[in-house]
Amino acid sequence: MQPSATDDRRAAMLALAEAVRALNDAFCMNALDAHELDQLQKEVEALTSRLAARTHPGPYSGLLKGRVDIADPGTYLPFAPMAGPFNPIAPPLRLAIGDGRVHGTVTLGRQHGGPPRVAHGGTLASLCDQMVAVAAWTAGVGGITRSLTVRYLKPTPLHCALDLVAWSEPIDERRANSVVEIRSGDELTVRATAETVVAKHVTDPA
Repeated sequence: MQPSATDDRRAAMLALAEAVRALNDAFCMNALDAHELDQLQKEVEALTSRLAARTHPGPYSGLLKGRVDIADPGTYLPFAPMAGPFNPIAPPLRLAIGDGRVHGTVTLGRQHGGPPRVAHGGTLASLCDQMVAVAAWTAGVGGITRSLTVRYLKPTPLHCALDLVAWSEPIDERRANSVVEIRSGDELTVRATAETVVAKHVTDPA
């Protein structure tokens, strides 16, 4: 079967998102002088004008696949700020589902920092929110987060591979309780609990 124009655009958008994410990483790490930065600003502004020349009217820029695959969050979270594969501001969070749990790996960079060499608490809370949402979807209670309680047990380092795991237990057909843990090596650094609820008036694209 030949790839469709939609498949080609998705592949091109994914590659461009990765390139812009790498640009953001490089920006936060650069030590260029003011003259070089001025030149780069003009180049970035020109690229921004090219991208803005045509805009898509839909909320997901035509990147949603026709069939949602629960095992592949990228099919229903294209622009999610923590796990959207097409979102350049999303950290490189990779998700896999197995044994009824959602497993994630991510390495946070300087743009995700709070104190020196430590991840910002807001970034970690957002990662937890993303993980419990996917866990609830996996458990069959697709919806939104009603409450989230985050406990920061130890500083979470930047530039290190972090392991995340989340699981969810349905309360009934419309609600679920979820737990997420973040580890750096063998150390548990963050643990969060949440309640998610079905809210189709919010989540249904129609």
